[in-house]
Parts: sequence; structure tokens; C-alpha cells
Amino acid sequence: MSPAFRVLETGRAGRARAGLLRTAHGDIPTPAFMPVATYGTVRGVPSHELKAFGTDILLMNFLHLFFYPGVEVLRRAGGVRTFFSVPVPVLTDSGGYQVFSLKHMRTVREDGVMFRDPRSGRKEFLSPESVVLLEEAMGVDIAMVLDLCIPPESSPRELERAVGVTTLWARRSLEAAARENTLVFGIVQGGIQDDLRERSARELAAMPFDGYGIGGLGLGEDRSDTFRALETSLKHLPADKPRYFMGMGYPQDIREAVALGVDLFDCVLPTRNARNGQLFTSRGVINYKNGAYRDSTEPPDPECACPACRHYSLAYLHAMYRQGEMTAAILATMHNLAYYLDFLKKIRQNIASLF
Repeated sequence: MSPAFRVLETGRAGRARAGLLRTAHGDIPTPAFMPVATYGTVRGVPSHELKAFGTDILLMNFLHLFFYPGVEVLRRAGGVRTFFSVPVPVLTDSGGYQVFSLKHMRTVREDGVMFRDPRSGRKEFLSPESVVLLEEAMGVDIAMVLDLCIPPESSPRELERAVGVTTLWARRSLEAAARENTLVFGIVQGGIQDDLRERSARELAAMPFDGYGIGGLGLGEDRSDTFRALETSLKHLPADKPRYFMGMGYPQDIREAVALGVDLFDCVLPTRNARNGQLFTSRGVINYKNGAYRDSTEPPDPECACPACRHYSLAYLHAMYRQGEMTAAILATMHNLAYYLDFLKKIRQNIASLF
């Protein structure tokens, strides 16, 4: 069993599990949700407050931090945790998703990717080796390797090539990594093709990664295809290593993925939707920007103990949103994060009875 991860309890069906992931800067009870701090901070929430909401690990994006403030600035400051005053371990995505999302700002080569900074236009070439070494220099706790993420509707030939490149880059990343204080995760690709998902998972499972991400899903394909591809990937990954379902999802998606054996999640939904007037609550989704809440004296969620629910009403959030006041987005973000993190905590505590 991996020294970095232990399964502590399993569900009755044997796939869902509660575990403990050990990192250089703290232990993470799993399954766990990682709030997204793309540029180093969760929008609207000071980093020093994140622990109070139940945050055990934070996700940042390597590529954006590489362009600004830059690796050397972060290194001189003592790493990402010190620079951004983050009180929990940090995982960085490698930039593989930006291969998909910033198609007009990158050029993929067999030896790496040429990225263009969307702000300054500056171009930089990043190889699998340089990415993992720079992530380590940033002082992150978990480094995702550079992978080739392409649309799931791509042709079989393109998907097969992407799997081959991802495997090659994964091997090169491991050979370059120092791995002294940083765990290194590989990323399974293959679109929604079962044979390619199996191939990618098997090839990565043969390498001594500390954990594995399942990437390239939730990009517009049917939900049934998403979970079939996820399940196929999980079947061929080591049971004694943590599995991370990248970029997903809604609470119901997370619950279903936990049942299949996933340990880590991230998603922009709780923060992005909060800024757009939406709350996740024990009573379902609430669109607090709607006029129906103009006179509501109820808290956003009577079962929640976050600052928004303790001190403010839905009418207040509605009024602040309508006035364009940033307070609404801040309070809604606090609530949604508290909801997601508590949702995962309850799953961990009841893994045996729920699954």
C-alpha cells in the first residue's frame, strides 16, 4: 500500500471508501473536495478563512501561476502556501486542461506545449519535465503531470494519439521528479472510448505514481458516457492509491463517483455559481437573484452554520445582488463552500451506511 494513502473504511459494496491522504503539510481525510483557487486564491474568500469552512486541501493552476506571479517569486516567498497565506496543502493542475480550453493560445508538440499567456501574450515552452520540476519549486504538495487533454468527441485516431502522448509524458515526468516533499499524480485520458480508457489506466498504473487523476471528462459528453468512462478507468487503477475525478461536479455527481471509489474532487461550481446568484442548500438549489426572495426573511439554509446563514437573510442577499454589491457574491461563496465541504464530511462519516 502506498505510504501516502490509507483506506480506513469501505462501503458495503466494497468500492466507496473513506481514507487518509498524507502530505508534507497535513493529512487530508478522503473523500475530499478541493475549492478552486485558480490564480492562488478563492474569489471572495481570504485564504486564512478557508480552514474554518472545513477546507483540507486547495487546488491551484500551475500554468496561471507560472505566468503570474511567476515561479521565482513564489520560490523566494517560501512557496505557494506562504505567498498566498494558505493554511492547508495545495494541489496544482499542470496545465493539461488548458491544452483543451485555450486551444487558440497553445501549440502541442511531441516534446511538450508552447503556451501563450492570455494576459501579456508572452510565449513559453513547457515540457513534462519542466512542469513537474517547477511545481516542486513552487512548493506544492501534490503535482499533476502534464497530459494531453482533448475533446471527448475527437476522432479515435486523435484520442489514441493523446493517450500515447499522455503516457509518454507521464513517464518522463516521473523520471524528472525529485519527489522529496511533493506527491506526483498521473492522469488517465482516453475520451469516452472504453478501450482507450483501459489502456491509459493500465499504462499509468504500471508506473509508481502516488495517485491518479481521471481527466478529460465532463467536457460536454452525455452524463452516462462520463460515468461509464470513469468506471472503466477506476477498474484498472490501484486500489491502494488515491483517485481524483478532475473538474467534477454537482453534489449528485460527487456522490455517484464516491460510490465508484473516487477520493478527491474539485469544481468551480460552488464559487462560480455563487457569483451568478445560485446557492446549493439542503433544500435544493436556490437562485437568490430571483424576485421571489425579495421579501424572504429566512436564512439561505436553516441547516447551515456558515456566516451567510447565521447572520443574513435571502432578502438581503437578493438586494445586494440586485445592487451589484460584491458582498452578495462573497457571502454566497462562503455558503456554497461550506455546503460542499460539509456534504463531503457527512459522506466520510457515513461511508459504511451510505454505500
